Amino acid sequence: MTNKERIIKLSKSLTPNEVAEICNVSAGYVYRVLREHHPKTLTLTNYMNAIKSGITSKEDLATFFGVDRTTIYRFEQKHMAKETIGKILYIINGDIDEAKKAQALTNEEAAELPQLPTLPKVIGELRQMLKFVEKYKELTSFHAELHQKISAALKKLNC
Repeated sequence: MTNKERIIKLSKSLTPNEVAEICNVSAGYVYRVLREHHPKTLTLTNYMNAIKSGITSKEDLATFFGVDRTTIYRFEQKHMAKETIGKILYIINGDIDEAKKAQALTNEEAAELPQLPTLPKVIGELRQMLKFVEKYKELTSFHAELHQKISAALKKLNC
């Protein structure tokens, strides 16, 4: 087994720093090997993009990133509290039950979720505003500018 193969194998259950120590190489080298081997490296940005795309279970996240569930749990513990992830899930899709299930939130931990805005609600409200302003966009430059801003916001949200 080559050193790269060993690094890849160990990285499935250990952190890159632990792998570097075991393999007697630098952490930078471990990260480079992993980046070459896994196009979807487990980073905070990639993690949030995966959640946004609908991958929410630990098993699916682990498969997506080519790691095991323990690594996903460690990553979440290191980078954010489960309440934070639950809030992000709720904001993205507006489903309290899904957020509670995906992060094993208690009712107490999920109590403040309904007060948060969600993308589905915001998009719906923006569409209502656009529909209303549509009638008056020819009236003044203010109305035309408002219509343009709301349209741009919806476009940025891919709606």
